[in-house]
Amino acid sequence: MANSNVEIPSDGLFRLLKHLNLTEKYPGRLTREDMYQISEFSLFNKLPKCKEDLASYFLHKIARYDYTAREFCILNEDKKSSMLQSSHTSNYRKAIKARAESKRELDISPLDIIIAVFLCCDDISRQDLASHMWSCRLAIPFVIQENEPSIPPICFLWPLRNIIMKWEKHYNGNFTVREGRLVKESFTSIAFLRVGELRLSKSALINSVMSTTEKTHSIFFHRDCPGSTKQRYLVDGLIDISWYIPTPKLEGNITDHFEDPVTFLNLHGDNYQFNNYLPLLSKIANIIVVMSQVKDINRCRNIIKPCIDLGKAVLVILTDQTIQPSDEDIIDNFTNNLKPSENQLEYLEVVGKQRAELVKETRFVLMNLVKSKQICLETAFSDTGISVDENVDEFCTTKKAAQKIYKLLRSTEPKERKHSFFPLQDEPWINWAAADKERLRTTYKKKNKAYHNYKLQREMVMKHSRDKQLDILKKGKNQELIDIYLNSISTSNSKERKLFLRWLKFEIDDLSREELCQVYQEYHEIMECRTELTEAEKETSNSRLKELDNEIAARSFGLEHIMREIGQIYEALQVEESPPLYINHDLPELAAKILLDGYPLELLDGYVNAVPIQWVINMLRKLDKMLEEKLKRSARIKVITVLGIQSSGKSTMLNALFGCQFAVSAGRCTRGVYCQIIKIEEAYSEKLEIDYVLAIDTEGLRAPELSAIGQMVKHDNELSTFVIGLGDLTILSLIGENATYLDDLLPITVLAFLRMKITTQFRPTCITVHQNVNKKEKQNLLHQGRILEETLNKMTHIACNVERIEPKSFKEIIAFDVGKDVWYLPALLEESKPMAPISTKYSEELNVLKQTLVAKTSINTMGTFIQRLQSIWTAIKKDDFAYQFRNAIETEARSKLDNYWCDANWNFRQPVHTTMSNGYIKIQNTLNPHDLERVVQALKIDLRKEIEDQHSRQKDSYSTFISQTDTVMKETMMQWSVDMNKRFDDLKSELLRETSDKLGEYKQDRKRKFFVNKHKLLYKATMKTNIEHLATTVKLSKQESLKQQEIEELFEDHWKQWKSEISGESPICPTFIDIENDAYNALTIAFPSEKDTLNRYIDKKQHLSMYDFDDFQVQKLLKNLPVWEDTIFFNDYTDITKLQTTLFSKVKDKLDSREAICQPYSKEDIDEVVQVVKDHFQDSRKDIQLKLKHEVYLAVLVCGHAIKRLQTLHEKYESENSLENMLEKEKKYCFRVFKALYYETETVELLVTECREILRNGILSNMTQTLPDMIEIDIRRIPLTSKSLAIKDLMIKLATKDSFEMFQCFILDPHKSITQYIHEYIDRYVSEPTNPLRVNFEKKLETIKGEVGHALHNSFAMGRSDFQTWLSIFHNEMKDRIVIENIDRLDELGNRSFDLDGFFQKLSQCLTTVINEIKNEMTSYLDQNVTSMKEVVMERIFNNVIGCTEGCPFCGALCLVAHRNHTEQHSTTFHRPEGCIGRYYRTTKILAVTTCPEAISKNSRFEYLENGVHKWCNYRDYTNVYPRWKITRDATGEDTSYWKCYFAKYADKIAGNDKIVPDIPEAWKLLEWKTEIQKLQNE
Repeated sequence: MANSNVEIPSDGLFRLLKHLNLTEKYPGRLTREDMYQISEFSLFNKLPKCKEDLASYFLHKIARYDYTAREFCILNEDKKSSMLQSSHTSNYRKAIKARAESKRELDISPLDIIIAVFLCCDDISRQDLASHMWSCRLAIPFVIQENEPSIPPICFLWPLRNIIMKWEKHYNGNFTVREGRLVKESFTSIAFLRVGELRLSKSALINSVMSTTEKTHSIFFHRDCPGSTKQRYLVDGLIDISWYIPTPKLEGNITDHFEDPVTFLNLHGDNYQFNNYLPLLSKIANIIVVMSQVKDINRCRNIIKPCIDLGKAVLVILTDQTIQPSDEDIIDNFTNNLKPSENQLEYLEVVGKQRAELVKETRFVLMNLVKSKQICLETAFSDTGISVDENVDEFCTTKKAAQKIYKLLRSTEPKERKHSFFPLQDEPWINWAAADKERLRTTYKKKNKAYHNYKLQREMVMKHSRDKQLDILKKGKNQELIDIYLNSISTSNSKERKLFLRWLKFEIDDLSREELCQVYQEYHEIMECRTELTEAEKETSNSRLKELDNEIAARSFGLEHIMREIGQIYEALQVEESPPLYINHDLPELAAKILLDGYPLELLDGYVNAVPIQWVINMLRKLDKMLEEKLKRSARIKVITVLGIQSSGKSTMLNALFGCQFAVSAGRCTRGVYCQIIKIEEAYSEKLEIDYVLAIDTEGLRAPELSAIGQMVKHDNELSTFVIGLGDLTILSLIGENATYLDDLLPITVLAFLRMKITTQFRPTCITVHQNVNKKEKQNLLHQGRILEETLNKMTHIACNVERIEPKSFKEIIAFDVGKDVWYLPALLEESKPMAPISTKYSEELNVLKQTLVAKTSINTMGTFIQRLQSIWTAIKKDDFAYQFRNAIETEARSKLDNYWCDANWNFRQPVHTTMSNGYIKIQNTLNPHDLERVVQALKIDLRKEIEDQHSRQKDSYSTFISQTDTVMKETMMQWSVDMNKRFDDLKSELLRETSDKLGEYKQDRKRKFFVNKHKLLYKATMKTNIEHLATTVKLSKQESLKQQEIEELFEDHWKQWKSEISGESPICPTFIDIENDAYNALTIAFPSEKDTLNRYIDKKQHLSMYDFDDFQVQKLLKNLPVWEDTIFFNDYTDITKLQTTLFSKVKDKLDSREAICQPYSKEDIDEVVQVVKDHFQDSRKDIQLKLKHEVYLAVLVCGHAIKRLQTLHEKYESENSLENMLEKEKKYCFRVFKALYYETETVELLVTECREILRNGILSNMTQTLPDMIEIDIRRIPLTSKSLAIKDLMIKLATKDSFEMFQCFILDPHKSITQYIHEYIDRYVSEPTNPLRVNFEKKLETIKGEVGHALHNSFAMGRSDFQTWLSIFHNEMKDRIVIENIDRLDELGNRSFDLDGFFQKLSQCLTTVINEIKNEMTSYLDQNVTSMKEVVMERIFNNVIGCTEGCPFCGALCLVAHRNHTEQHSTTFHRPEGCIGRYYRTTKILAVTTCPEAISKNSRFEYLENGVHKWCNYRDYTNVYPRWKITRDATGEDTSYWKCYFAKYADKIAGNDKIVPDIPEAWKLLEWKTEIQKLQNE
């Protein structure tokens, strides 16, 4: 029996056990393993075929939380029989007959079956059974009359100890949320019993009183439940128990049946036969409800009187159908004899009441009855005469041991508890685990002295940590707790071990729950009122929240902490040859036994994020040995893991699937990775070919506490790789429909598997389980699944590219079928109220899922699992390759976005360029200043409107682009949306500024021409007179007509004379400028303290203009440089060279842009150049600190170059705008007039000739304006479609040419190097015989021909009346199409008489001639103009494709953002060894071989300058010094191989002098350009 040594059951019990085939399991021999083992019968929910199957049927069904477990049926093989309540039989009479037969065959009450199973369970499984029944909201057996009525019944208190409940506790109108163990809490307790036979079901009435909804199932079994029968074995005398839980007021409940939780007890059978129960009932109930008829009321006296005397409240429910006056007298006499106090005894009559009314009145009376002190079950059994299961020696002994540990823990402050009792898992274990990873992660890095020393340092840290652990063990400080624990679990009595572990678990969980409750209460109170706080108050609350987080971590406590300490004890003792401690305990064997007892054990420590590998491996080996001894062969196992975000129901699901005990309460979330083993029934194991399932639970992903410290992504990536790698099958638990986080985790895991070569060993399988999802949403979720599958395939291709292997689909790496491997689980509970049971739909779907999990068989042994665990953990420790996979995605996303930006930038600019080109034509065709002002203002309005429209259009286009981007890239791109929108805003502002400046230039240019034309009027009449006079004189003096050459020579002689005479009278005089003096003044203002230094430089060469860039000598700056110690420092030579080349490039760019503006010199020009110098020195001071005299030296060289450039530009402007130049432009026209007068040519011919020149020049001007756009359109092809492709192509060319000077230029002055690259690209493009420029040029000519031809036709049609009318119309038609210069000549020539129709006819033919001439001259024209346009095109390509040229402050790697003034951080994934730019270790003088990410991971330090003061900084804090940079590494680990090759080949030249020593790893010297070029070409 459960509480005695007598194992012979009573006759009734024996018959029951025999019917149910449980005789061998009685008493208490049915274990947890029996309860949860996976069998074909349980797995496929088969109906029982006979009575012998009923117990197993109930046990397996209740084990999976199905509250219909009490509804039994027996399958009739002959008739394919139905359930008792079945209504699906086609013939009504047959159905009735089948049910009757089935009922006669069953003839066993479901309650008897439950009691029999309950008695056969051992103490642990009985506790689990009670927990499952409570979760299903089924009443639990509490007191059982196991033997004959003469023997006292047994009270089963132990099974109730595992039941936890959360409720609202009310006190003085306030309430708080409380969670606790039911047997330890005090509640109002109501006991129901009956006397005599009643028509009204007592149990049914209890159910109605407790019910919170009409849909609630029966908590207490009653006569109307399916399977009820009059045949009873043990039901009479049973007291079962349940609790009512009120709905929280927080959830909107205003009224409830009972304000606080209530215990309901139900005594089955006629209480008159069980008078021995009265002492128990009076102890465990506040209120006694007696149901009886009036005729039996006096029989109730012996029941009610003692209760009244003890102060209990009593409710008597009279179930008579009618109450006669005589009955009332009986009741009055009965009451008077009892002598109850006021409100102590109440009567309730059933007469005339509907069921709902009766229930309502019963509740009302119960709520208002006087209640004595609330009752705690744990302390209620003294002096009851009832045997309690916990009173036996085994319970008392194990409880005492557990309480010793509890008292030790309780006596210590929570903050110091773990440190005091578990010192080994504190700092020593944390440091050991960190050093273990760090030393192994040098494996894939460079093998040199620095890394060798680093590895030795890490190994010393590991040794020191182990020594510290051993020292703690030898001192024996605070080891009492561990001693008690080990002595208790090492007992040979397995029952005592199991009981001790349960007691200890209860005690520890209660302690954590009690302490955490207060902390969580304060946490929630702070969070609730945060919205109302000021910023200062929020800061205070944030500090308190952090403190509470630390308290939660300190107070969270469980068995896992004790086992973790034992694991560290074992690991520490392994370094001792003859360990002096715990030698009598085989610690791995004890752990294996605990695992077999059904407790989860830790594989990965979630607090340290490490596997204590020796402990885990040896524990699993011991487990393997035990299983082998049991099975007589190696155990076959299947590993099933689960992965999901925090609170996604992972542990709950595994517990429900396999009966595991993973933590789901006590206020603690799972931290780490835990395993538990589940048996497969022997008969079924042969069919499945597996003997055990190893279930692995994991902590939740996306933990807020890790996110707060920036460790979430790395942690989640490592955990997902580890867990999926361990499992034969991994369940991905999702909350609802959202599966987006899988986009991040699974591809990283794929990359990890590819890198670790796991896919060559086995192929993991994944399934996704959507929890809290209605199956009706399946189609929608399937669509999402297909999207997920596409996303995963794309990400897998990226991972394959990263690893440079043949692209594969996701399912080729991890088995996952979106059509078959996606599951949907409904909500766990049937409704949200506390009284709701676990949903049967959840249970059913979970069982179907379980069938699939077990069926997907993968044959493994524990040995193969151990090997897999070792290899995966070692691989994860060795390299952090997977944890920056997002950088590969980010790089591709950046490339896509930059490609889009290049196109969007062009699409934005191109219409504006077209409008500007047309505007240029309109401005050049204005006839006077007033007309010019009107046209310019109109163009400003048109351009602003065009830019505004394009701005809006391109922003809409960007939004569309993002929305249409696949999920893989969208989230990554979204982080740059703010910057992209700002780019469009900046581009809009830039174009508004550029167009305004350009319009200003066009306007000034046209004004200048008005000025020139005004002066042309002063000499035009004189020149006309001279020409006419010369023509007349020559004709009169010469009898023979002169030849062409003679005419030209004659005109040339007279032209020189006329020009000389007119120039002498010109009012246009050259402007005097003194750039030398302006430069000197600018320098003295910029460097006021270095005037003497400046004068010395001038005295040396007499003039500033005598200096130039070529005079630079780095040795001048190397002398007397400040020196300080540094971990990694720049090579001074390289650093200064970089500063100089960058400065000179900036100045050259400034002067180049000045050259494009046709205007005279002004003092501001040289001031701006000096300002460029000052700004550059200011920006460079973090890298190198030059003395002021050295800055002056460089400034002098710059100004010398600038003076000469500005002087040349000014002289060019003066020359182009001189009167002599104006006259030269008129020379050809004057000669044509002279020749026409001399030969007496018809005016028509002369007019046609001039029109032809006007059309030709205008068309060529139009072509020149649009030529840069034409070139840019054609040249914007691979590799100039994106920055990444352009840089890659440039790197290929550098490697091909293998020139150190070219490499140095690219590293130190990327702007210059890229500019040269683009120049060369344009030159190659132009020289290509097949380039499309010529074709496009001809197309443009044909377009212009059509427009001009149409304009001519209109002018002919509307201007036939006279020449002046035609000329006016001609000008109006042409002014928007081509530039019309010198139209005044036509006006002058048109005053003569000529044939207008003949002119029209010849002019129409002239257009075709002009176009053909231009086509014939196309090659020379393009050669001449493309060269001049190259700078314009190059600048556009550079700005719009290359953008930013900032280099990494540590290695010089180019920022990959393709925008000049971007607001987001500079970033690149292609970092180089820092020695590439001359950085070296100051102490050893060795060139640095580390890359920036490696230096950050090691947390080295670097020296920098701040306001001339040398400071040091840790690499991990680099953003404090360089906030504009974000340094990450690429996913491949191969990002630096190109630059390693460069470094190895040119190390000596990089060093620059004998003081700096190159120390190149041998592996680098084997790298070849051929291989690196091929890598780049294959990307």
